[in-house]
Amino acid sequence: MNKTLNALICRHARDLLLAQGLPEETDVDQRNLKYPGWISIYVRLDAPRLATLLVNRHDGVLPPHLASAIQKLTGTGAELGFTPAHERFHLALCSPGDVSQLWMLVLVNCGGQPFAVVQVQHIFTPVAISHTLALAATLDAQGYSVNDIIHILMAEGGQA
Repeated sequence: MNKTLNALICRHARDLLLAQGLPEETDVDQRNLKYPGWISIYVRLDAPRLATLLVNRHDGVLPPHLASAIQKLTGTGAELGFTPAHERFHLALCSPGDVSQLWMLVLVNCGGQPFAVVQVQHIFTPVAISHTLALAATLDAQGYSVNDIIHILMAEGGQA
């Protein structure tokens, strides 16, 4: 794909996202050079900001599964998460703070307790986090057990 066209696609996508209420820090980049037009979106949202955006996208009322996910994230320090529809587990990204000076991607069991740290980063690396979340979603959709998902994510993620 030509670089000018790719830049226009990314710029237009970013403009559309900002118009929907995402923060100015939102960044858009081409996802994979093999797939022209595919993009990755990078943005940091805490639970209250995510809740506001989701409420606006759902005509002022969050569906129960989204309200439940937001409630689980609130107050955790998580800035990003992935929760499969079955809610057997959640992945939460924890920023440096009181618990650790590192970025940690933590798998949390359905009861809300930390279960395994599947990725540790010294610096925030959105591409690695995006890859890990996509891998978790793929493995879950393919029917892997939570235990297998943990082991694969730990082998893939490790420390960045």
